[in-house]
Amino acid sequence: HSRESRILNGRVLRTLRARRWSWPSCLTQQLGDVVLAQLQEDTLRQRFYDRRAKLLQPPSEKGEQRLFVELCLELRSVQLEQLMAENGDILDWLCVAEKMDPNNNDVKGRPHLGAANCKIHYEHKINQAVNRSDFSADEDRILGAIVELGDTFNWDSVARKLGGGRTAWQCFARYHGHLQR
Repeated sequence: HSRESRILNGRVLRTLRARRWSWPSCLTQQLGDVVLAQLQEDTLRQRFYDRRAKLLQPPSEKGEQRLFVELCLELRSVQLEQLMAENGDILDWLCVAEKMDPNNNDVKGRPHLGAANCKIHYEHKINQAVNRSDFSADEDRILGAIVELGDTFNWDSVARKLGGGRTAWQCFARYHGHLQR
């Protein structure tokens, strides 16, 4: 049986595994720029419609252009973290992925940068709200207690309950790598 399993693994399963690939720093920088641009675009659109709706009468074309320029100038200096908070950490990751890979051409050795890939890389490498320091003994104790309460299938919920800027993946990996009995 183990010989058949090794043969299956060698011939079939190995070909299905994703290749290991890491993001070069230039693509990480590009992702940060694209996320910022997408947030600026979304925020511009929302603020434009909100301000236009508050006017007593519809603005002229010149008035709309003036409002557009004012909003562009406002958003130019706003930081990524502030825009992300203003949007409630909601972002159209499909649009981000399209902008990262506009021609859908795979660069040699690079997998397609899908929405999930971009979001995960943002959370783990760019998002300033994520705590990347080692887990403290107190965090380990709290994490263990949360998991013991039976919340092991919803790691996003575990991360929210733990607090401290930890991601679902960090909580999962820490629990299974160091705390699981």
